[in-house]
Amino acid sequence: MTRLEPLDPFLEALVLTGVHPEHIMQQAEALGAGPERLLQIAGILTGTADPVPGMALAFGSIREWPALRHQALALGSSLLTRLVRFFVFRKGTVFPCNQDGTKAWLPDDARWDAIRIRALRRLGYPRECIPNCPILLLDSDEPVIPVPDAWAWLDAGNGLVASSLELEGGASRAREWGSLLVARILLKNCRVPSALHRPEVWLPNNQSIVRLCHVGGLREFTDGCLSTTLVAVGCPDLADIRSMPRSLVVKDCPSLSRIAFKDFGHLLHLERCPGITSFSPVVAARTITYGHIVLAECPNLNHLPGSLRVLNDMTLCRMGPFLRWPDHLEVDGDLRIRDCPLIEELPRVAVGGSLRVDGRSGLRRLLPGSGIGGDLDLRACALLEGLPQGLSIGGALHLPGHLCFKE
Repeated sequence: MTRLEPLDPFLEALVLTGVHPEHIMQQAEALGAGPERLLQIAGILTGTADPVPGMALAFGSIREWPALRHQALALGSSLLTRLVRFFVFRKGTVFPCNQDGTKAWLPDDARWDAIRIRALRRLGYPRECIPNCPILLLDSDEPVIPVPDAWAWLDAGNGLVASSLELEGGASRAREWGSLLVARILLKNCRVPSALHRPEVWLPNNQSIVRLCHVGGLREFTDGCLSTTLVAVGCPDLADIRSMPRSLVVKDCPSLSRIAFKDFGHLLHLERCPGITSFSPVVAARTITYGHIVLAECPNLNHLPGSLRVLNDMTLCRMGPFLRWPDHLEVDGDLRIRDCPLIEELPRVAVGGSLRVDGRSGLRRLLPGSGIGGDLDLRACALLEGLPQGLSIGGALHLPGHLCFKE
């Protein structure tokens, strides 16, 4: 480890008299300090072993900043979280979302804001990804870094730190992007690299949203954020989703064959995804619990989890046959089975609300021991062989015509 030289007496005097670190850095540069020495001085002035605040100070203050640009870019999101001031609230505490786990921050005042914005401008950071801060003009004799849009920044292999990323139209020419530390990701009618990654971070409920609408090229999306709403619609190449969403909606994604998610959430909706054969949580759990479940037109989804509980309603539409039903299927609300002629047998179920079968039905049997808290409507089941023993019904019973008693 290189030993840090002490500050020049003149600079030390400036520190003692309370001169702002930006001015001290400029004085040190005027006295002949080179970029690396200036970076050391910035570390002394920020007073932390974390190198990132020192880089932010040096890069945003000195005139010879181009010599540090490569090092600054290499710090990635560790630096960008400080400069963009990307943070969240948790239990009343503000903390930055840094991949490296460090918590050091930059002071919050007008001069430090100028340093932050100047540093982002010198990095060439996308203008639209800097929240609520105008880009300050560079000095007339500074090298000009063109301000790219988000496409150009990401195609250069850089990661992104922002509260929101919205891209509509266009196509990426890059093989990969850096990680996306972005709360709201909205991609529509565009083409992106084959793999996108959002690192693990905590965000408050309803602030972490991913919407992928008609996105081509994307094969794998990995999301470490908790409390996410993830919606993917019409993504022809998407094959693998590894996420921990509270709500997951996937429609018209024919290549999707693997979904890994947590064992509890508000909504699971899979529709017209013929590549899906089963779904399971990231971590093995005794019971998968969701608020609502909708499974529609996924003809090859024939294996359900061993134990499944739905806190509200569950809908099966144009599904089946199921080679494996849950050993324990509990639906606290209503269970509706619509247009499922390939489902010939229902497992033992516990339904708190009503169970209704309508549309085209091939249902022949219900297993003994099922309990229905509300109505049981089987009028659409023309092939039903009868009712099992031990069936309990709390509401009205509606049977198909061939099983109705005639006077």
